[in-house]
Amino acid sequence: MANTILKQFNDIGKKLGYPFYVYPDGTCGKHIISPNGKQNLALMVKTAFASYDLKADLLTERIENEDEIWAYLMKIGDKIGFPFYVYSDGCCGSNAVSPINNLPFVMVVKRKVTIKCWRDDTCALSTENDEKKNEPEEVFWVMSEVKRNDWVARARARVDAGGILDGVEENAFFSGASDAEIEAYFHEHLFSESVVKRYIRRGDKRILLALIKYQTLSDKNQVCLVEHGCDEVILNYCQEHTLCVDAVIRINQMKRMQMLRQINCW
Repeated sequence: MANTILKQFNDIGKKLGYPFYVYPDGTCGKHIISPNGKQNLALMVKTAFASYDLKADLLTERIENEDEIWAYLMKIGDKIGFPFYVYSDGCCGSNAVSPINNLPFVMVVKRKVTIKCWRDDTCALSTENDEKKNEPEEVFWVMSEVKRNDWVARARARVDAGGILDGVEENAFFSGASDAEIEAYFHEHLFSESVVKRYIRRGDKRILLALIKYQTLSDKNQVCLVEHGCDEVILNYCQEHTLCVDAVIRINQMKRMQMLRQINCW
């Protein structure tokens, strides 16, 4: 078969929605951590690719077996380092934005893994109930001050060790982290759509400014940002990314005409 590596990622995206995550065993899902709680993501796809072909120097022959996808991705990582990024045109690089044409990345391969093949039959097609079941707990906010401080210290230590936070730890870290720590965390980690939505709805400006600097929002979360974000955050998003039609329509419905004029000026 021809080099249609990216088409296969697009096909998975149609099933799961975006962003979606691939775990080291070849299964896919909608959460950073696998449903069994034992695997952190190895690869994340933010949106669909415009190209079906992966463009890399190592791809000098046709791919006869779709399982070879993983071998090629790992070879690319060996050559340019991990994590590496794949842009919408199929080109690869070590920067989150393409140095050639400023395209943002669509997929990031976080680390070297030994994935042997797709396991599409075990893709975790999330339902509304699944999303609610996996929402981080909010109990952090009703703890005593001493207990909260202990959680903050634990969360910060885990971040310093390169870990991914979940549940109470995540709430604890963001409550006590400096602006620089928050920016560093968003630069190094990727978040599911439901987690992003929760922070948008919470409306913490400094978290949102760090988030939109490193992550493109889904159309639904762009609308959520318009509904819950302040003008500064929304305008910052428009400087980094293109606002979807539904979000622009929502701005108009909310009669935020001054913001529309500023966006149109760009």
